[in-house]
Amino acid sequence: MDFDPEFADALYFYPRESLDFLDTAAKCAQSDMIKRSNDSKREDQKKFVHVRVDVSGSPLEFPEASPSIGKVRARHMGKLITLKGTVTRLGAAKMIEYERDYMCRKCKHRVQRVVEVLPSRS
Repeated sequence: MDFDPEFADALYFYPRESLDFLDTAAKCAQSDMIKRSNDSKREDQKKFVHVRVDVSGSPLEFPEASPSIGKVRARHMGKLITLKGTVTRLGAAKMIEYERDYMCRKCKHRVQRVVEVLPSRS
């Protein structure tokens, strides 16, 4: 991040868009490498490719980007923050359904649909 402070700012203020951009770039690089490969056993392109960003030693290591757990507030919503701490208690894992894949039994055609989340009645 030291080499490009503008990108560091974009990553902090617009993390979802910036990380999506990096993921897309990684997928493009992967497909280019597969196309250029002269290997007889061509590798399949991985579907789920994600970029991880190490912000240590970068401009993103300022106090606002790494608040203590108790100081995380609504103003941090939508921004990239770093949390450091020790996990002392865990709750039960909750499955959050985001997307469903449906497949036709006859022709094996697949369709993806985003799931509408309805508020639970508790």
